[in-house]
Amino acid sequence: MAAIGAVLLYWLSRQHAGNELTFDRARFMAVNALTGSGFQIAMSLNSLPRACWVVALLLTLAGAMFPLAAGGLAIVRILRLPFSDAQVVRSAAFLCGLLPLAAALPLIESGRDPLAAFMLSASAVANSGLYVGRSPGMWEWQVQALLLPLAIIGSLGLPVLLDCRDALLGRRRLCEHSRIVLAMTAGLYLLILALLLVVRLGDPREPSMLAVLVSSSTAAINSRTFGLPLEYAQQWAGAVQWILLLAMVVGGSPGGTAGGLKTTTLVVLYRGARRSLRGEAPGRVFGIGLVWTAIYGAIVIVTVLALSAGQPQLSPARLIFESVSAVSNVGLSMDTISMVRPGLDLLGLAALLGRIAPIMVLWWMARTTRDADLAVG
Repeated sequence: MAAIGAVLLYWLSRQHAGNELTFDRARFMAVNALTGSGFQIAMSLNSLPRACWVVALLLTLAGAMFPLAAGGLAIVRILRLPFSDAQVVRSAAFLCGLLPLAAALPLIESGRDPLAAFMLSASAVANSGLYVGRSPGMWEWQVQALLLPLAIIGSLGLPVLLDCRDALLGRRRLCEHSRIVLAMTAGLYLLILALLLVVRLGDPREPSMLAVLVSSSTAAINSRTFGLPLEYAQQWAGAVQWILLLAMVVGGSPGGTAGGLKTTTLVVLYRGARRSLRGEAPGRVFGIGLVWTAIYGAIVIVTVLALSAGQPQLSPARLIFESVSAVSNVGLSMDTISMVRPGLDLLGLAALLGRIAPIMVLWWMARTTRDADLAVG
């Protein structure tokens, strides 16, 4: 899909003189949409023909279907949940198709182009951050009441959403995995928000308290891992950048459209460490959590080193921030990405690995673990 998307973007852009993409940028745009990274590059989608918008939209929808369906099927097997494969696939199709279509209606009513509105709502579910047309603003009610909640829904994973539906209908109680995912999602939002407020409210350069509160609340969600370009990282103080960097590392939850190390991984590592200190066996799930953490860390480190060799003009802080953003499929950056080959290829490869590796870990766990109450990956 990435290869086909790159060829289509390259060819379609050349049908209109003056807006031609180089093939390295076409490659990156395709991977950027497919992985849900949503980086903003110097030549944006807005400067390309509408046919390129359609290609980016289809890649975004396909890229969201992959973790939702493939990850959801693996988690159902890991946790022995009573959902059929057909239910998971149908739910993934609904979440990637009908839900963004319905959510696009308020955006169209606000004056957005229908295609641009669908792209924005699809990007929210896909945790992508790509958009076409008018740039979304942090103070728009559609961003706060529609797009950010859609990003949270997409980040939870299909098994959790199906489990919540059954619990609301009184069919069964929430499983341990769903309870922890919901608790960690809420807890991390409050923790990140509190840290941002502590750091920012003491800075005399910040605007009013209301502006800081809204900006911090948005950043606490946007950094895990929506990546909508509401604010670039260079606008934030150093301490804020590091807080959001840690938020990007954690990311969303297994089987969702968000990337990162995942919320359940933190719980598994904590439980395993506590059991080890008590002299108990930490269990296989703890081992898988350690392996996945090592894989994630290795991808980030290799990406930082490769980028530092290929882009020596960039500061170490920027290299680390954008490497983590790529591997976690966030798309937040210090500023608009102005890299050229090989930097774009390295970021794209990191984003692909960040999307594929956790799905592989989930299926490894599904094939080898029979007593898990939490999924990792």
